[in-house]
Amino acid sequence: MKMFCKFCKEAPSAMAGSSLFRTGNPNLKRDAVVKHSESVRHSRCRDVYINRTQPNNPGTVEAAVGRQLAISNQDALRQLKVKFNIAYVIAKEEIAFTKFGPMIALHHKNGLNINPTYDNDVRCAEMVGQIAEGIKDTLAAQLQAARYLAVLIDGDTDISNTECEIVYVRFVEDGRPVTRLVGQQALLHAHAQGVLAGTNAAFDALGRGTCDWKAKCVAFGADGAKVNMGVHRGVSALLKQAAGQHVIPIHCMPHRLELAILNLQRNETMVAKVYDLLHLVWKTYHQSPKSRRELNLIGKELGVRVCSPSSVKGTRWIPHVHRALSVFLRAAKEGSLSTDSGQYSAVLRHMDHLASSAASAEIQGRAKKGVPLSGDVTGMQQRLQRNITSVITTTVEAINTRFGSLINEDSEDYSAVNCMKIFHHDTWPENTNELVDYGNDQLEALMEHFRHVLTSSGCQMDALPGEWQSLKTLVSYTFKDKSYSSLWQTVSTKEPYRTDYKNILHLVDILLVLPISSAQCERGFSAQKRLKSSLRSCLHVSTTEDLIRITTEGPSLELFDPTKCAENWLSAGKRSRRPNYKSWPSDSESDMIFV
Repeated sequence: MKMFCKFCKEAPSAMAGSSLFRTGNPNLKRDAVVKHSESVRHSRCRDVYINRTQPNNPGTVEAAVGRQLAISNQDALRQLKVKFNIAYVIAKEEIAFTKFGPMIALHHKNGLNINPTYDNDVRCAEMVGQIAEGIKDTLAAQLQAARYLAVLIDGDTDISNTECEIVYVRFVEDGRPVTRLVGQQALLHAHAQGVLAGTNAAFDALGRGTCDWKAKCVAFGADGAKVNMGVHRGVSALLKQAAGQHVIPIHCMPHRLELAILNLQRNETMVAKVYDLLHLVWKTYHQSPKSRRELNLIGKELGVRVCSPSSVKGTRWIPHVHRALSVFLRAAKEGSLSTDSGQYSAVLRHMDHLASSAASAEIQGRAKKGVPLSGDVTGMQQRLQRNITSVITTTVEAINTRFGSLINEDSEDYSAVNCMKIFHHDTWPENTNELVDYGNDQLEALMEHFRHVLTSSGCQMDALPGEWQSLKTLVSYTFKDKSYSSLWQTVSTKEPYRTDYKNILHLVDILLVLPISSAQCERGFSAQKRLKSSLRSCLHVSTTEDLIRITTEGPSLELFDPTKCAENWLSAGKRSRRPNYKSWPSDSESDMIFV
């Protein structure tokens, strides 16, 4: 009977060789068997046999290697999560990408076990892009679940002279309207077709789930530029043709008010002089540290806490004008010895000083500028009263001009917006009999105007009148004390209301997404100007969009979880990532480098 070694027999011939323990021999001696069992060749054949027949055995070489790889991958993911946290801080705090490497080196110096792989600005930009993709995926899922939405757009030219269009979307989430960044697109042409094409591209970039945004669109918000709000060839007209005539275009309300004030400034000489005066005061102290120092000294003598004057130009929002006036007319501190009107008295005295002692003729002329008063007190009061009356009349006319489209009863869009007032429960009649008939005609008008989009979203039109009557009863007896926003949040999110009134809540959602302001677009461009400065003028439009998205909408560092971003980034490359490729130089290598 032949005897052989089980391990060597099953092993490849190149490994086992031509040994008799592989082919078999009936005359094997004990000493030969012991010697073979201690040989390196036998040990290799044994390991191969065990790995083939028992792959899950924790004692096998393959299992040991697997455990070591798992530990290595966990450590690599831990280090990568730290780098993603650093990249997130860089994007959130609007820091340059080139600071990524030094911040990793700082963590290493502070004792954190982290290697220098991918410690450059290019990889930092990739990680920021991956983080932004996660935020975009969340937005795409929210838009897919939303029933209705409104689109807000605005255009601007960045530091690199690129014509950009920024797109925001407004929808209802958990009973409250929210506004989120869709994207920013570089435009080939700034006409209406080009702007609408850029808007389409911004939604397409979010993913396939948002390609039907026009089917959900009920409103469009923008400033009053003709390219946006043109009745026949503007973006609003093109959007109506593509999405439906139910889309309501809304000119930004703060912008309307600003245009009305500009009309007042052009038509009223006294108002223009006030604007010029405030601008000259700001210019005097903004450009001269010496003048600011002298003004502060005068303020201390008068007991006035002096604030830096604000500018009234360079912005189109009314609060800046109000802030400039408030600072200029700031009252004196309580308990001070001054009986004058605060900062105004300090500025007036300093201007008198500049008018007589300033070295520059321009500053002397600026300090002397004003409106001379003549005549007796009664005559001045009468002229002042006439000026006030004229300003009020001009203001009312300007507001009627700018807001006239909202009170044009012949406009179908106005009729729809006006009918939305029935959902403001503070205006409901107190009498029960009157409440029964309240809003019924307006409800029918809303049903007719939004019929297409309501039926597309699954609203049962026949159930609306009955739910409306029941809703009025519920609110008047149970929720009359609630505010406008908290009422609809409660009814939209709490059971059994969200089920009992699921159809009438379609109209409430449409009401909540109507955009009264495009200020969010202005905030986006403000972030763009901070991010894409003259020192970072080469930033790509998509990178700028990622940074705007993170800095304006990203969660706080404490709430940011980099795990999913790190895992997606590891598997997203065209080639396999090697997060442990580089290591820090040893002390001896560092000495050699600096010798």
